[in-house]
Amino acid sequence: MISHVYINPQTQAVIDQLASRNLDDVSAYDIDTIRESASQLFTQLGPPPRPMHSEEYIQVPGPAGDINCLVFTPFDPGEETLPVLLYFIGGTFSHQSAKELGGAPSVLAAESNCIIVIPEHRIPPENLFPAGFDDCFAVYKWLLENAGEISGDVDRIAVGGGSSAGTHAAAICLDAKEEGVRQPILQWLDVPFLDQIGEFPSVHENSYLVDRAALRFGAGIHFGHDNWREWGLRASPLRAPDVSGLAPAYITTAELDPLRDEGKAYAVRLRKAGVPCTHICYEGQIHGFSGMGGVIDEGLMFLYQSAGVLRYAFDRAAAGA
Repeated sequence: MISHVYINPQTQAVIDQLASRNLDDVSAYDIDTIRESASQLFTQLGPPPRPMHSEEYIQVPGPAGDINCLVFTPFDPGEETLPVLLYFIGGTFSHQSAKELGGAPSVLAAESNCIIVIPEHRIPPENLFPAGFDDCFAVYKWLLENAGEISGDVDRIAVGGGSSAGTHAAAICLDAKEEGVRQPILQWLDVPFLDQIGEFPSVHENSYLVDRAALRFGAGIHFGHDNWREWGLRASPLRAPDVSGLAPAYITTAELDPLRDEGKAYAVRLRKAGVPCTHICYEGQIHGFSGMGGVIDEGLMFLYQSAGVLRYAFDRAAAGA
């Protein structure tokens, strides 16, 4: 790990606690320990939940049965419809429930004035790739036709998520293009895992919260083997041969994250292909800081800033831009 000029002091305090949380070297622990430790991280360090008009589960038909989806509705829409953020669960080998994301989803719902839908898709190692992705894509296609059932606007649907959830969000746009399905109005990729094959400099430079070994360990669990040649473009959207015609992108990365460089590289690829893309890198921050807004002020600020981008995208869509 290289020496950096600046680490956010509140983030440094979190880093100092990682060993006690069994998250200093995830590849050294069994899957149950990893799941328990990772799920506690964001429920304990995330911002307090916001009051919601409703917070309830719905079931969406999926390729292997109904998919439980947790739906946050910030206020009573009355006869109107609200925009929708389809928000995926990150943590390739951890989160089993949308509840484990802590208070962040309710903050996003309240600040962006949108409905948030979080699919509890099938997870590895019990259900290997592409099971989870197939579930996420099924929910996206369902929303395009049926968002009105939850007071959502079928013409204002964004997708997003952090880390491996960013992989899903990016891959959904690629698969939607391939299948002729309508693109979301925005793809929000937070500290996304976009290239399971290559190794950018940041993978070797940074080891806060996650490192190269943890990434490879997680990928092996997710895909069931380490033969990357068989993983396909859903695993590595950065390597898609054509990224033109995709949804506008908002990509957020962290300076001290092993995944920093591939997020930036994807932003460059999208821009060269004519896709509107904004990329922001948070200096002095680590992978996952955006879910720690209860103890890291900049993590909460991040949620407010991202909510502003979502509101902008929703407003443009409403205006027919």
